[in-house]
Amino acid sequence: MKNENSITKYIQENELAPETSKTLQELFNPLFEQADEWVAKAKEINVTDCNQTREMAVARQVRLALRDIRVNTEKVRKTAKEESLRKGKAIDGIANVIKYLIEPIEEHLEKQEKFVELQEEKRKDELRDKRVSQLEKYELDLTVYDLRNMTEETFTDLVKSQDLLIEQRQKAEAERIAKEKAEAEERERMRIENEKLKKQAAEAEAEAKKVKAEQDEKLRKEREEKERLEKELKAKEEKELKAKKEAQILAKKQAAAPDKEKLITLAKTIGNLELPKVTSEEAKKIIADTKTLLNKVSKFLKDKSEEL
Repeated sequence: MKNENSITKYIQENELAPETSKTLQELFNPLFEQADEWVAKAKEINVTDCNQTREMAVARQVRLALRDIRVNTEKVRKTAKEESLRKGKAIDGIANVIKYLIEPIEEHLEKQEKFVELQEEKRKDELRDKRVSQLEKYELDLTVYDLRNMTEETFTDLVKSQDLLIEQRQKAEAERIAKEKAEAEERERMRIENEKLKKQAAEAEAEAKKVKAEQDEKLRKEREEKERLEKELKAKEEKELKAKKEAQILAKKQAAAPDKEKLITLAKTIGNLELPKVTSEEAKKIIADTKTLLNKVSKFLKDKSEEL
């Protein structure tokens, strides 16, 4: 009774049908009873000594009995489940047959029932597709417009506004292109004008350099001519001065010739003057110093005589 109550409780918790509940009790009640009996015996076995051979043999008997119950339970489970699976497949198959029979007719009848609504939806879908095609050339986010339900007046205003926007953009683009073209032409004109001015400035600079070079060349030649004339004049003056000095010197020499001879003779005489011989060192030194002085006087007379 204890095992039956446990099975009944489990079945109730899973809300199984009465037929299923009965079948499960018939299948598993005997197994529960056997297992309960052998589990009770297993709890009484407690081996604490190597000499308890009988208890060990009983433990083996109980274990093998419980293993058989477990194996039989698994076999019953598989058999019952396979039957349930076949039953489930059969139920699904029968239900699908009925479903596939009814659904096409049901859809057909719904179309007949809602003919007006479906035609209206079709019309709106076609209208939406047509309007989408018309608006493709515009840069619009079509997801923000309810094109299926938009009135014709509103749609016409939308198209006009987009056409106006495109016209304004095209006008702005044309003005931008014209402005850029005018600016480019002005830049080209300025470039040509600047090139012309640069060329004129370069030609003027070249002409100025040429004139300056000619002036510099003229000044150089004038300076060289002046320097040449000055050199010639200076050379002439120096030549005349030299000639004058030479004439003066010659005249002076001619005037001083007797005196010059006298001085030369005196110089020779002094240079050839014989000095006395002495024996003491002091006297010899005096005689040597005197000889040096006399040579210097002789040379002085000769040098000065040459100036006369």
